[in-house]
Amino acid sequence: MPEASGQSHDNAAISITPEGHKGLIQTAQIGASVALRLLTDPDLRAKIREEHARRQEYGLENGLTTTTEEMIREKPQATTASAR
Repeated sequence: MPEASGQSHDNAAISITPEGHKGLIQTAQIGASVALRLLTDPDLRAKIREEHARRQEYGLENGLTTTTEEMIREKPQATTASAR
């Protein structure tokens, strides 16, 4: 299969080939498999929650992320044509 970058005409052309269709099916199967495992494995969900909490704490401590409350507070107000 030829190499093509993400959103390009080359990639679009490849996606309509038999190989592109096979890749689409494989991607959908992998996504469904991951979703099924997440739905049926409470231990995995707990591990994911723990890792997310650790990464979020690290990001907050190092200024790499903000809390949801900060994001809401800092959200710029939308302007309308009548408000201008």
